Amino acid sequence: YQGSYTNQSRVIGAGFGNGSNMQTLNVNLKNGFNKQGFTFQRIVHDALREPYLTNKQRWTDIAFGYGFQKRYQRLLFHAQALVVNSSNYGWIPNATRVNISTITGFTYFLGKNKH
Repeated sequence: YQGSYTNQSRVIGAGFGNGSNMQTLNVNLKNGFNKQGFTFQRIVHDALREPYLTNKQRWTDIAFGYGFQKRYQRLLFHAQALVVNSSNYGWIPNATRVNISTITGFTYFLGKNKH
């Protein structure tokens, strides 16, 4: 990627790739630290790679998922699961894949316990 921002020839930036387009919609109910909600995401991979392709020919991911976070005393738990439907997966025409992506974790608050 000559002329782009790199570190040891690795692209620096968003995890969805150089030249890709991404749209995300989150709808959450929130109460203090606690929240839950849904995510919708669309990623068109490397949109600058082949400018003459139509959107139906590009590698495109559509994802839908649910996430939550819940505080219990000094711990904040969080989790998210996404179902990802990919068309033209890996730039292979008509290759479709369905994947599941999950993230879990927690945060521990130091200091005095104030809710």
